[in-house]
Amino acid sequence: MVSLLEALAVEVPDKPGSLQAVADLLGRNNINLDNCSGFVAQNRAILIIEVHPLAEARTVLEQQGFRLLTQEEMLRL
Repeated sequence: MVSLLEALAVEVPDKPGSLQAVADLLGRNNINLDNCSGFVAQNRAILIIEVHPLAEARTVLEQQGFRLLTQEEMLRL
């Protein structure tokens, strides 16, 4: 079975602790991090995160200066 899930692509520093910084920020704002994966492409570290609620997570991350990638940007990596 296959299903589509909405997720956020977050650009983070390529260094230890970046995932923890995102997870801690979400946790402090009562946002559940359901799943995540990450990769480095073109010298950019990207986290793909499934969160609930998604809209609130987007707002919190952007307010703290994290850059969220669009679907088009992800396809160009």
